[in-house]
Amino acid sequence: MSTTEFSYQFNYETFKGKVNFPTGIFINGKFSAGANRTTIDVINPTNGKFLTSIAEGTTDDVNRAVDAAKRAFDESWGLRIPGRARQAPLQNWDELAALEALDNGKTFNDARATDLT
Repeated sequence: MSTTEFSYQFNYETFKGKVNFPTGIFINGKFSAGANRTTIDVINPTNGKFLTSIAEGTTDDVNRAVDAAKRAFDESWGLRIPGRARQAPLQNWDELAALEALDNGKTFNDARATDLT
């Protein structure tokens, strides 16, 4: 199943821009629906309004993720990859901080400084 995307136009003083983010579970390098294909609602904590629905993870999903992580560590990731390369997936710091701020009701600067470092 291809997952849907959450789109949001941010207009923070410190971050302006549109962010598109898949709403599935990220396992083994790709987003997918959870094993039960159920979703949970995400509510904006600052105003109580619905933001989007995201895939709900189950025990089966956790087991799949752990198995994939073990394989990656043993076969292609682990100590074979230098630190800079392991950091590469987190290069969209501002977008991730904006999403974290929206999801938690905190400021962009606080999310970037405390949640992503």
